[in-house]
Amino acid sequence: MKFKTDKQPYKVIHSQKLAGYLMARGFVLVGTEPDRRGNGRNVFLFRKSDELERAVTKYSSSRSQFEWSDVSQCKQPFTDGPARAQSSTPANSSQD
Repeated sequence: MKFKTDKQPYKVIHSQKLAGYLMARGFVLVGTEPDRRGNGRNVFLFRKSDELERAVTKYSSSRSQFEWSDVSQCKQPFTDGPARAQSSTPANSSQD
């Protein structure tokens, strides 16, 4: 089904992550269409509303506040994998 986004009250979302964010917050996905820019991607259509605009603004502002310097404050990944793989008992020993 083709949506005539020029004449209908739809908000076109180009980001799959943003579309997921909106759906997780209860906004209903009306449909998808191929992107008119011809890049092989889809766009996501939502009904226009003030609440939707606020959610998009909140998403955009929260993403812009993230600084790469904050990454150092994140939990460090578990890095002692090879040491953990070694067992205190050899793998080929039998336990009677």
